[in-house]
Amino acid sequence: VEGVKFMQSLKKIIVHPDCKETQFEMMNYKYKTDKRSGEIQPDMIDENNHYVDAIRYALRPLTDSKPKFTDYGPLF
Repeated sequence: VEGVKFMQSLKKIIVHPDCKETQFEMMNYKYKTDKRSGEIQPDMIDENNHYVDAIRYALRPLTDSKPKFTDYGPLF
């Protein structure tokens, strides 16, 4: 939920035009609603979320209360 709130707090999220599935998921990533009352629930619908979830996981170090940086050294 923190990752979703963080993404919602951003002024803009830019998705490359070639990333059609990501665009679709961004437009269809929704909270669950109670079928009887229509009230929005705190949980997300678990579908259309593979790319969005990957983005949330990539942003996780920015959403933690204490951002962590680990220097793994040079890649090559």
